[in-house]
Amino acid sequence: MMRLVKIGLVPMIFGATMLSAENVDKYFDEGFTADDIPQVRHVKRHKKHKVVVHVDSTDPKVQNLALNNVLNMRKAFGDKRVKIEVVANGPGIVMLLAESEVYDRILEMAQIKGIRFSACNNSLNAYRRKHGTEPELIDHVKVVPSGAARIIELEERHFGYFRP
Repeated sequence: MMRLVKIGLVPMIFGATMLSAENVDKYFDEGFTADDIPQVRHVKRHKKHKVVVHVDSTDPKVQNLALNNVLNMRKAFGDKRVKIEVVANGPGIVMLLAESEVYDRILEMAQIKGIRFSACNNSLNAYRRKHGTEPELIDHVKVVPSGAARIIELEERHFGYFRP
């Protein structure tokens, strides 16, 4: 039964790449790296990647996970081969405010070429109504009219969607 499951997953994991039963076992037992598969190595080195990371949570653990994933993607694809935009909306907007628990990380990462942070203006307006104060954004954060619409625009520009 397990072997059928393993073989069934091969096309989803590796696309059209055909692997022997021994290699499938190696993947599940030890894991492959991109260097183990020539087609993946080629994509990794030559393809430019674009990713939108969606954050809609007030949980600092989720926010830190999103930031860790951004850095991990840059490391995996190469600094010059990946463009990442983090879009915060709804309750996740607090991630991009000056009092954020991840303030230092965002301030540092927002200055890295290829990483952009966008705050949903609809969510900022809701924050203003709820708290009666003007939210102070972290430097270098861009305001977009709608976080949801921004995500759709990026997907239409062939950005992959990622949500931690």
